[in-house]
Amino acid sequence: MIELNSAIEGITAAFNILKAAIRAHDEKKVTDAMAAMHDRISELSISRLEVAEKNVSLHGRLAELEREVAEFKGKTQERERYTLSEIAKGKFAYKFTQQTTDHATPHHYLCQLCWDGDIKSVLQLSEDGTFFSCRCRKEHGIRIAPGVPLRLA
Repeated sequence: MIELNSAIEGITAAFNILKAAIRAHDEKKVTDAMAAMHDRISELSISRLEVAEKNVSLHGRLAELEREVAEFKGKTQERERYTLSEIAKGKFAYKFTQQTTDHATPHHYLCQLCWDGDIKSVLQLSEDGTFFSCRCRKEHGIRIAPGVPLRLA
């Protein structure tokens, strides 16, 4: 019986050693899995921060584009108030057309060269009626030959 007890104790000890080995193996697996999960969580956190930074950048760009669109719409609306008109043979200017309820703006012409370059410059007719001068750049204007009828209507 002692031999049987010794055998059982030996088997029990071997079984306990085996259980400990399995536990150690399982703990290593768990530790490895936890380390891998921690690494992945760190990667995801970094990715989340990068996405948040990109989101802030995109919101800034969106606001910038919305400002540009609003500015463009304003310029477009302003340009719609004018039509390119021939004020004398071969001489062109942008004529103000009353398309709004703004009756405070008097009838006028804009320099075609300046307005095409996004500068709003009202043409001024000389006292003798032979030359339209541009306020923004004196070196250009529209000379009207004497006796040539103006088409200012």
